[in-house]
Amino acid sequence: MRVRTLLRVAVWAALVAYVAFVIVAAVSNYFDMVALVEGAARKVVEAERWTLLRQPDAPVGAHAEEVRDAILRGAERSGLVIDDRKVVVSQTGQTLRISVSWSYPMVAVGGETIVGIPLALDRSFPLRP
Repeated sequence: MRVRTLLRVAVWAALVAYVAFVIVAAVSNYFDMVALVEGAARKVVEAERWTLLRQPDAPVGAHAEEVRDAILRGAERSGLVIDDRKVVVSQTGQTLRISVSWSYPMVAVGGETIVGIPLALDRSFPLRP
């Protein structure tokens, strides 16, 4: 009876350790995506502000496609797996809005995610002060 109890405790401890590891990895994945999105948006916002300093009455440029491509390229370089259909970048007036949703695989078989942790990021950036 004691061996059976010891095995149960070991299995449960391994399961809890695995779940804790996956949660920590998912949080790390989320913060990697935050850094990627903010980096892509920062380049556009800085360029737009420099344009504003040189030409105060210049119209706001269209940057949505440029930012979306930068996010997808950066995710590919960083090894972050996201579906390009779930990266939505829209520009309304002087605000750039970025929405990304993806899942971090908890259980994967043959490259297919069986169980995943859904993650989402939604940020807005003003293009002009």
